[in-house]
Amino acid sequence: MRMKLGHLLLIIFSIISLTACSAVQEVSNGVDYARGATDYINKVLTFKSDVTQFIEQGKFDQATRKSFLPKVEQMKKDVATFESLTPPKIEAIQNIHQQITDFNQVFKPSLDTLTTTLNAETPEITMDQFSHKISQGLDSAKNLQGVLGPLKDFIK
Repeated sequence: MRMKLGHLLLIIFSIISLTACSAVQEVSNGVDYARGATDYINKVLTFKSDVTQFIEQGKFDQATRKSFLPKVEQMKKDVATFESLTPPKIEAIQNIHQQITDFNQVFKPSLDTLTTTLNAETPEITMDQFSHKISQGLDSAKNLQGVLGPLKDFIK
């Protein structure tokens, strides 16, 4: 009987230990995810500022367009890097991940439009049309600013 009780206690202790380790791992994954997501949001906001400055310059010549292309290509890589992140099974983090994923669904086509326009010898759209199209994808970036607070709180 004592042997069975000892085995039972060992099994219970093992289960509790594994559960605690799993919870600690989830929190650690959550902190790593929050850092990655915060970094991504900051890159999107910087990119939005860069696009705004590009548009405000009012220059739409080929040289100016080509000089902006590396920023767009880097942003595409940043989107792909974010999309490779796996959010932990923490509801608040999963909600934030969904908000960013929803943003990306609008943002990625804008990046594609931007790439096509910047690469064209003679763009098929005017600067005003370009501004309107790219703004549609970036307008929702301001919603991401509201996500930064909870992410930073999670990191603390």
